[in-house]
Amino acid sequence: MERRFSRCSGGRTNLQRDQLTTHPHQSLHTPPGLSNLAFVTSSYLSECLKPARSSSSASSARGRWLFSRSSRTISMSSDRLESAKAGVISALAGSFAVAPVSVGFTLFTDNGLNAQWELSIDMLAISLFLFGIVYRYVVRGDTNPMLKQGAIGAFAVIRAASALRAPDICVPFPLQCGPPLSYFSWPMLTQGAITVAESLVAFGFAAVAIDLAFRNTWLQQAPSQLSDGDGDSS
Repeated sequence: MERRFSRCSGGRTNLQRDQLTTHPHQSLHTPPGLSNLAFVTSSYLSECLKPARSSSSASSARGRWLFSRSSRTISMSSDRLESAKAGVISALAGSFAVAPVSVGFTLFTDNGLNAQWELSIDMLAISLFLFGIVYRYVVRGDTNPMLKQGAIGAFAVIRAASALRAPDICVPFPLQCGPPLSYFSWPMLTQGAITVAESLVAFGFAAVAIDLAFRNTWLQQAPSQLSDGDGDSS
């Protein structure tokens, strides 16, 4: 407000200077004509309204910036929620699908449903949750089946490799566990094959469940790029 009053109070001096420039042969004490009066009035009003228009533009720009930041926050929160939903769907579908397979393999190997089996299933559920989050972003905007198969295969191989255990007969530095490959013995290869089969079933059914949720709009696909409101502040 002080800025506005100072500009308006100084308007007469500025207008007098403009009047002398526009009409050099006319004295300040000479009453201006009708055209000069209209010119002085419009110039004076323009001079007084400039700060108000500038303040209005600044308020509008700040409002747009705050709205864009709010929209970006809502968009990111919604995306996190959809990722969590994908993880839950993946964990439930994969766990229910692999349960009978895992029980059958465990009974076949005479290990029984022991504590190690329960721990393995629990860790698989966590892996399935993370798989659902990653899978949602892997397949966004792309119908290439190789991406889906690659994601399933990668998670299955990583789980199988991390689940391998060296038997007591293995000798370290360098690792030798016996036939057929010296590094991998028959029990290790059998264990790895069973784990890979279980993982392919679990992650495969999880991927099918997520794709089904996409088609039925129970789950939103990941956006190709989140809108960034930071650029509006410049």
